[in-house]
Amino acid sequence: MAPIQAVLTAIARRAQRLWLVLHRASRYRRLFDHVPMALYLTAPDGTILDANPAMVQLLGYPDKKSFLELNAFDLFAERDVRRSQMAQIDQENVVRDYEMQLRRRDGRLIWVLDQVRAVRDASGRVLFYEGALQDITERKLAQEQLQQTNEKLRALIEASPLAILALDREGNLVGWNRAAEQMFGYREAEVLGKPLPLVPDDERKRFDALRQRLMRGERLHEIEVRRQRRDGTLIDVAVSAGPLRDATGSVIGMIGVVADVTGRKRAEETQRRLAEILEATPDLVGIATPDGHLVYMNRAGRKMLGIAEDTDLVGVPIWDFLPEKDGATLRDEAIPAAIETGTWTGELHFARSDGREFPVSLVLIANRAPEGEVAFISGVARDLTEHKALEQRLQQVRTMEAIGRLAGGIAHDFNNLLTSIIGHSDLLLRHLPDDQNRTDLEEIKAAGQRAATLTHQLLAFSRRQVMQPRPVDLNAIIADLNLRLEEMAGDRIHLAVELDSSLGRVKADPVQLQEIIVSLAENACDAMPTGGRLTIRTAHFDVGLTPEAVRHLDFLEPGPYAVISVVDNGCGMDEETLTRIFEPFFSTKKEVKGIGLGLPTVYGIVQQSGGDIWVESAPAQGTTVTVYLPAIEEQLDAGTGTEPIDESQGDQRTILLAEDEPAVLTLAARVLQSRGYTVIQARDGVEALEIQQAHPGHIDMLITDVVMPRLGGAELAERLRKSRPNTRVIYMSGYTDNKTVRDMMANKDVAFLRKPFTPSALLELARRVLSEERRKSA
Repeated sequence: MAPIQAVLTAIARRAQRLWLVLHRASRYRRLFDHVPMALYLTAPDGTILDANPAMVQLLGYPDKKSFLELNAFDLFAERDVRRSQMAQIDQENVVRDYEMQLRRRDGRLIWVLDQVRAVRDASGRVLFYEGALQDITERKLAQEQLQQTNEKLRALIEASPLAILALDREGNLVGWNRAAEQMFGYREAEVLGKPLPLVPDDERKRFDALRQRLMRGERLHEIEVRRQRRDGTLIDVAVSAGPLRDATGSVIGMIGVVADVTGRKRAEETQRRLAEILEATPDLVGIATPDGHLVYMNRAGRKMLGIAEDTDLVGVPIWDFLPEKDGATLRDEAIPAAIETGTWTGELHFARSDGREFPVSLVLIANRAPEGEVAFISGVARDLTEHKALEQRLQQVRTMEAIGRLAGGIAHDFNNLLTSIIGHSDLLLRHLPDDQNRTDLEEIKAAGQRAATLTHQLLAFSRRQVMQPRPVDLNAIIADLNLRLEEMAGDRIHLAVELDSSLGRVKADPVQLQEIIVSLAENACDAMPTGGRLTIRTAHFDVGLTPEAVRHLDFLEPGPYAVISVVDNGCGMDEETLTRIFEPFFSTKKEVKGIGLGLPTVYGIVQQSGGDIWVESAPAQGTTVTVYLPAIEEQLDAGTGTEPIDESQGDQRTILLAEDEPAVLTLAARVLQSRGYTVIQARDGVEALEIQQAHPGHIDMLITDVVMPRLGGAELAERLRKSRPNTRVIYMSGYTDNKTVRDMMANKDVAFLRKPFTPSALLELARRVLSEERRKSA
């Protein structure tokens, strides 16, 4: 019999080897190796015949070779589970959704869902098992926690000595626990679906007011009121209540906890409630002897420190739960101070059982016996990890906002100054010959234009720049930039552009979108000095459909988004650098070529366009920058074609010019007058109204700054049109920290001149607006 068994075993192993050769040589090998699901092949004796990279990674092994040296039985948390699974496979041939625990290389247990079938030879003998694993550890933990929470809540409600009542929106009872029956004498069947029968007439008005507060989403804590029992007696109760909400967050009713606070029962109920709160609190609560040895620690404290609930902590010095330095502070300073003064409050660090330290806010209270001596010390510790992170985040936001306001204010003033500098330079250059003076003046104008670019970046960073949003096709924007991107990448970087043909349109300034893409591509190229791969792709994304996929985007409004991703495989960034990349004037480059406003400018443009940006990076792992912009259904602008520039003079047209910056006012008036226009100057909106009221003749056009003291440009135009409805209007501004300006920029029918502007831009817009007026009149 033994020789026959040996022959059969040899034949089976030869069949296994033959199948593996076919398997590795087949056209499915590539699919097997690259599919993201963990796949494996094992023999009945546990030999691991094959596994794909996803399987090796799932169980934490460095490479496939080391993984194949294992036996499948060694991976199971319990070997009997493997045997049970094999027995089931032998009967059913295919086993689906088999839940089991496997042990990773680092010893950690994970839950997996196994889909496995047996592959047999012609005689029905099992050659091997092939299967696929899915990591369900997080799901199992979530299910266990949810089940525990629900069980605790149900037990709490049923076992609670406090009356728990629930009412719907109309004030009818929908919940009435056993304690409520005992406290008020009404059986559940008598009160469900009916108005609350406990409110005395003289408490009705107050009850209605409290109910309205709950329906508005407020919470009530230990509000003392009088209620009437079924037998007519009145009792004093303390009510804590809050709103009940549906899945959408809408208030659909209220729930309240009621304690009888009369006499001894009040004391008993309060003690029970405090005991429940002690165990339910998320804070660490502990009790120790006066010399600092632990007597009690609640469940939250054990969880906070990573200590099992069945671990005996009685007698352990409480400073053992702190790092050495903080432990000494607790032992030598905090406890003596609490004993001397009654309390001690401060911030220290605790240490988990795994060694991780975290900050806490700690309160120690010396509880004294009737004789006056300290009987025990109680302490409450709150984990400040999230609070500290939030403080740091808020501080960063405040800093960025402050810098943004400063930058925006400076840029606003600079735009007026630069309008004057560039404009006057332009006027002088028209009359100077080609000599050294002309060269110097051209340098002045060029410097002014560079300064204008800087103010543009400052305004973009501070989200206050003037933008001209319109429906645009992101794919078309990128396609138009393709040649420029290829030149930027050069021969050393491979450029890949992947555009989603189903991508929706966005409403944004196309020039700003180009600046975003070019800036991100330039940063990516700089991160790959020796070459690499640059990928620019677009995709559609729905915020809200898959919450687990938007862990970083919960601040975006739900809805469809168009996504641009710029991916490189360059040097990457560490975590400290990632926290600073949007700071102005911060740069990771050794040789700073510009002013350090690249990514801050991109951030400002994206934010001002209603979207957001997310950066993922790690040292030597490359960087992915993802921009999210709200998608719209609005159609693309068809365009009106290019109008020929009218070189004629102003034909004695009269223009009312309102501008609070004297230099800009003087420049604009001079430029317009040079083309034959009659210009009436006003230093603000009020003066402009007074002038037009006194002016007997026709006013063909109003050119006005939007933001002016006393009266802004929009209100000036509105009042002017009441008496002069045919007057055309051009608005000027270089700052969008103003809703009126933003609304104008969104309206394509509004004539808008962005500061700083050149004389030719002013004249061209004035001619175009007046030409449109002529055509309409004709």
